[in-house]
This record gives sequence, structure tokens and C-alpha cells, in this order.
Amino acid sequence: MTPVQTSFTLSSASQVTAPPLNQAPALSNFFVTGQGDYILFNASGVFDLFPYSVTNLNKQLYGFYVVLPTSITGQGLTVMQAAADDLVAQMKAKGFSIDSMTAYQLNDTTDGRQVYYFRPNDGANDTNANISSSWPVLHLPVHTGADVSTTPKAISMNANTMNELASKGVLFAGSGNYTVGGGSYPTMSASSLGINAPDANLMGIVYSGITRVLTYTHATVTDTYNIVDAETNKVIKVLTKVGQDGTQYSRKGFIDSLVALGLDPAMYVNTDINVNDGTLTDDITLTPAQWSSGQTFVAGHTYTVTVGRVKTSVTGHDSNLIAGPKTTWTASDNFDGATDINGKALQLVDVKVTGSVNTQVPGDYSVTYGYVDSQGNNVSKKVVVHVTATQAWVSAHDSNLIAGPNTTWTPSDNFNGATDANGKPLQLSDMTVTGTVNPQVTGGYSITYSYVDSQGNYVSWTAGVYVTASKASVKGHDSNLIAGPNTT
Repeated sequence: MTPVQTSFTLSSASQVTAPPLNQAPALSNFFVTGQGDYILFNASGVFDLFPYSVTNLNKQLYGFYVVLPTSITGQGLTVMQAAADDLVAQMKAKGFSIDSMTAYQLNDTTDGRQVYYFRPNDGANDTNANISSSWPVLHLPVHTGADVSTTPKAISMNANTMNELASKGVLFAGSGNYTVGGGSYPTMSASSLGINAPDANLMGIVYSGITRVLTYTHATVTDTYNIVDAETNKVIKVLTKVGQDGTQYSRKGFIDSLVALGLDPAMYVNTDINVNDGTLTDDITLTPAQWSSGQTFVAGHTYTVTVGRVKTSVTGHDSNLIAGPKTTWTASDNFDGATDINGKALQLVDVKVTGSVNTQVPGDYSVTYGYVDSQGNNVSKKVVVHVTATQAWVSAHDSNLIAGPNTTWTPSDNFNGATDANGKPLQLSDMTVTGTVNPQVTGGYSITYSYVDSQGNYVSWTAGVYVTASKASVKGHDSNLIAGPNTT
């Protein structure tokens, strides 16, 4: 589609003045060509014009005029100004000294043809221009006529003779008050066209055999729609609409839904379809993308339809728990997140949770987090919660002591070792020791070593310490001795 632009029409020549010239311009290539022998009805395209294809000995650049053939119209002043800005950019790249160029739409000619005037800034010149490899080109956007009674059967462009210059000339240079007689670029008065031009005289090409006649014809036009995956930026499908120029078709039912596009709703989002020009439900007129052609089967416009991917997701993770009185579990413990069809974050309350966990009983418990999006896509994540028995453990041993003043006892004497819930070794200082031993008094003593792990599991070991009396003894007997020198 081509936007409608509002043009500004000059009411008199006094509203704009021509650049000050000190000689008539030197010109070349002031003609228009077309492809083939036909001009297509209802077409949009560009005239490629070369207003500055020869240097003018460092003089002020002239303004130039485009007089469109009958039935050909410009695409609006805003679009024309954009074309002028593009021409200036090209000229700067080729060394022209130019700051700006302003586009104006003048009043129509006496016979109803549109006229556009392009004025470079004062002081613009070609002092350092280099156009030896290529010329700067004005891509002039135009529309061709519809198949109506006011549209001629053919158009003629470029003048074979001086008498044809006013009626067939398209590109003219403003020469101010300078006149040139004869040759390939003679002048004619602006008044002969009936326009309020800022230049009194215009120069255009006259050359035998240069006239180009194009016959209006209808064409079969193909509009192309490239369907692009928004995530990969790759074309996933190409749709076309084919018909005679000027006919309309509706995008509704063609590109406005996944069903119309033939795309999988499990992969793409029905509400995330966008077209680069217009809306998804516009009525579109088949318009040739070129204004002239050597054939009657031509390309129309190419559009890009971007389709967003389904972003529905649920994520979670497996985990390990140790069974015990203090062990707890909630569905949020293994839930990492979820998104809706457009990638917007969801909360756990939006997700269906199936399964539960008994934290007191060892085993593997499956829990599933599921979500159904707006297109019916069901996504889920299954996680496993592994509940294992505690590895907490305490070990001690019985022992025997003999009562006596030198006999001692400490809790470490009967402690073998212990581990926590994860099997990590513990110290005696981590234990609770219940009971005591009096090593001076015989008897049986119970000592309990206990530990409560992080999950509340209680483990213990009771050791016996047996204190017995000493069995030490001394024996002797009475006797009688007779004193004497030999008695020992």
C-alpha cells in the first residue's frame, strides 16, 4: 500500500525564487525511458531521472522541473521530498557542494499535467564533483492511471521536435532569463506550459527518434507475503495473491490467523501476528510494483508477516530430602517458574500441581506441574523428590572397671563414634551424655549417648559400665622359734 500525501501547490511564482545563475546550464541525459512497450494500469513505481549528469564548470547548480505525462501522478510532496533528500546524499558522496534540495509542487500545466520543482540551496555547485563512474539519480515515485475514460491509451515521453517539447518533455532545467535556440537542449518559456515557475525559461531535450511511446495495458499482478518466524527471523512460508491490477482482495481470512496461515498453534501464537504494512484485515488493491513492463505478468508488492512463537513453559527440579519429624515440603520447593503463551511470567497458583510428598517415609515421590495456555497447549514438568532415611548414628561399648582410689572414668571411655543426618562424623561434644559412673563404688552403671539430627531424628546408644571390687589379697601363718645363735 502507498500512503496518501498532501501536496503543497504554489499559488504564484513569487513564493519561491530560482537559484541565481550567470549562464544557461549545460545539460545531458534529460530523457525518460521505460521497460518494454507497455505502461501498466494502477501501478506504483519510480521514474529514474538524471538531472545532474554533466558538470557545469563550478557554477551555481540550477533547479529542475519534472512535468509528468498525462495520467501519471506523483506519490505526494512528502515522498517527493524524501526522493530529493536521497538525491542530495548521492551528490554529496560524489563531491558536489550542496546542503539541501527542496521539493515543490507547482500548479498543473494547461492540459492538466502535474509539475514538481526541485530547488538546490544557493551556493550549491559541482566544484569537486566526480561523476565519471555514475550519475546521481532521482528516484521519482509515481502512480500510473486507472482504466478510466480520462486515461489515454498510450503516453508519449521525450520530444522528437521542438514543437513537441511542451507536450512530451518530462525533465527540464531552469535557465532563468537565459535562452538557447536550437541544438539538443533548447529553451522554451515556462508560460507555454501555463505554470507559475520561478524560472522564466526552461531547457529540455529535443532529439530525433527519442520519443518513447508506451501503451496502457492491464497486468496480472502477484502480491507476495513472506511469513517470518519472529524468533529465528527466517521465512517459514510464502503466500501469494494473484489477480488483475486494480482488483482488491481482503487480508481477512488470508493472513489474520494461524488457521489462515496454515501454521501449527502448538508452535505459533494466534494473537502475535503482525504485518509490516497496514493491518491484518485491510482490503488491498493489486498494484504493479513497476510502472512499465515488457510483459503482462508482473510483481506486485512484497509484505512481511511476522509470527511469534509459543513461549508457554513450566520448569522445575528434582530434590533430595531426609525423612524426619522436622522435614517439610511444599509445591513451591521444586517449582522454578512458568510462562504463558506470550512469555509472561506465571505464579505457582496459575499452575496445576499433581502429586504429594510424605516427608516422614523414605521413597521417591513424583510431582507434576502443569499449565494449559490460551490455545490449549498443555505443558508440564515432572520432578522427583527423593526422601531418604537419616544417616544419623551413635555407637558406644560396655566396659568393666575395678573400684579403687586410682580408678577413673570419663564419657569418652565408652564412646565409639557418631554421624549426622548426612553421614558426617560427629564429636563427643555433639552428643548428649546421660548418666555417670562412680569408680569407687561397685555396681552397674548405664550411660546413654544421644543425638538429634537436623531433621529431628533421635538416635542413641546405652553402654554399661560395671564396677567390681578388687580381688587383691594377702595370706600368712603363725610360727614358733627358739632363740639361739643359729636361729634365722
